[in-house]
Amino acid sequence: MTMDINKIYKELLDRDVGQEGKDYWSERYNSGNMTIGQIRNAIKSGREYNEKYRGPVETAYTSTVPAYTGSYDKGSKGQRTAENEWQQLNLDEIIGHVQTSGVGNLTISDTSKPKWMPISDHDRSYDLDQYRNQDSRVAEDYWQQGQIGDLETWALDVADKSGLSFTPSEVYHGIDTKRGDTTYSTHPDEGARRNLSQSKGIGNITDFLSKLDEVRAPTLSYRKDSLSGIYGEEIDNIYNELFGTEGGIDQAGKDYWTKDLLENRPNLAEGQDWKDWLERAFKNTNSYKDHEASLGPIELPMEGIGEDGQFTDVPEIEGDDFDTLLDEEKEDWAFDFGNELNTMSDFYTSQINSLMSMLDNNDKRSEERLKAYEASSQKADEARAAYGERPMNQSVKGVRTLNELPGYKPKTGGSTGHFNRTGNRLSTSSLNI
Repeated sequence: MTMDINKIYKELLDRDVGQEGKDYWSERYNSGNMTIGQIRNAIKSGREYNEKYRGPVETAYTSTVPAYTGSYDKGSKGQRTAENEWQQLNLDEIIGHVQTSGVGNLTISDTSKPKWMPISDHDRSYDLDQYRNQDSRVAEDYWQQGQIGDLETWALDVADKSGLSFTPSEVYHGIDTKRGDTTYSTHPDEGARRNLSQSKGIGNITDFLSKLDEVRAPTLSYRKDSLSGIYGEEIDNIYNELFGTEGGIDQAGKDYWTKDLLENRPNLAEGQDWKDWLERAFKNTNSYKDHEASLGPIELPMEGIGEDGQFTDVPEIEGDDFDTLLDEEKEDWAFDFGNELNTMSDFYTSQINSLMSMLDNNDKRSEERLKAYEASSQKADEARAAYGERPMNQSVKGVRTLNELPGYKPKTGGSTGHFNRTGNRLSTSSLNI
C-alpha cells in the first residue's frame, strides 16, 4: 500500500503538502515507524488543523425558556422558589451562548458558581416550604446575582469594542438591617424584591445580545454561508468514501447534516474535530450498516501479494535449479517400498504363528487338567458310596476306639485294665463298632 501524503493534506488542511512535509511524513511511513492512520491523527492533532475549523457557526441568541407568568408581589416562599428556578434556567442558557459565541471573554467568578440547586419538583409527600427553606433561596440569590455581574462585565467589554452602549442594571441586595451587615435578608418580601431586580438584570443582558446580533448580522450571515459550503463539501466527501459513491449525498441529507453542524446540535466544543463526529454519525445510521452488510467479506491487503493473488517478491535460488535440488532430496528419502512391505509381512506372520502355537498348547494342558479332575471326582464319589446313601458321621469320622470318643476318660485301674481286656486278649465290647 502506498501513501499519497498530498491527498491527505488536501483533505485535512485544504492545501498541498510542501517538500519539507512530504519528506518528513514519507520517511516515517517508509521506515515502518508510522502507519497512514497514525500520520492522519498526528496531522489532525496539530495546530494548523485545529485552528482551521473552530466549532459551530456563530448564531444569534434565541431564548428557549418560556416567559415567566408569576408575580413578584406575594410574600410566598413557594413563589420565590419558582422565580429562582426560572432565573437560573435563563442564566444557564445565556452563559452557554456567550461562551460558544467567540465574542469577548466571559470570566466566571467563584462566588457565582452554584454549588447545588434545590428543585421544587420532588416527592409531593414533603412540604415545599420545608424542602426549599429561606436559607436555600438566599444562597441562590447570591449565586444568581454573581452570574448577572459576570455577564454585565462581559457586556461592558464587548460594547466598548463594538461601538455599542451598555448600562448595568441596578442591584437590589435586600440587606438584613437587624444584623447591620451585608447579609441578605431571609424574609420572603425581601426575596421577592431581589428576584424582581435580578429578572430585570437578565432582561437587560438579553436586550444587549439582540443589539449585538444586529451589528454582527452580516458577519454571521457570511460565516454561515461559508461554513455551509465547507460542511456540505465534507459531507459529500465522507459519504462518497463510506458508501463507495462519487455523486455525494442527496440534497435532503446534506441539508439535514449541515443544519446539525450549523446549530451545533451534537454539542461540539470549540476546536473539536467535527469531521470525526460526522464520520461516526454516518457510520451509526441504518443506511451505512445495510451498505456494509451488502458488501460481504473484504479481502485484506497482504504484503508481497499482487492483485492476481500471486507473489510479487519471489527470491531467486542461487546454484542448481529447483528440479535438480528436488531430485537430490528424493534420492535421500527414497526406499524400496515393496521390499519393506515383504519384510514387515514376514515379521508379523512369524509373530502370529507363535501366538497360535501358544494358544494350542494351552488348550491341550487345559484338557489334561479336566480329565484329572474328573478322575479325582469319580474316586470321591465311590468313597461316599461305600457308606451308603447317608453321609459320613462328621463327629466320629470312621472307626475309633473307646478312648478316642469325645469326653471319654480312660480307666486306669481294675482287674481288666485298659480296653476291658483280660489276659492277653481284646474283647469286642471295648471297640466302637
